[in-house]
Amino acid sequence: LRAIGGEELMQRVIDSGSILKGNAIYLPGMSDPMMQPDTTEEDSGLPQVFVRWSVLRSNLNDLLAPAVDIQFNAGSDICGYEVAGDGSLNILSESGAAIAST
Repeated sequence: LRAIGGEELMQRVIDSGSILKGNAIYLPGMSDPMMQPDTTEEDSGLPQVFVRWSVLRSNLNDLLAPAVDIQFNAGSDICGYEVAGDGSLNILSESGAAIAST
């Protein structure tokens, strides 16, 4: 994101997630977990962040122009799209049939 000027988005994602500080590994027969610290931030300068998909999607959606239309739950067999004569997009299934139109 830094390469494309996305510092603000990057910071929003970091602020809305949980920064990973390490992993706890529970092995059978061990009474205490084995702790393994996360070194991502030391290695790259950026933390490793867990973010719920809905929160990430919301952050990305905020960057889109209001005229952009996103289709959700259009189907699981989406294969591509085509531009219709009026400029709208038809979302196509594997068979080539239009599933939805924007």
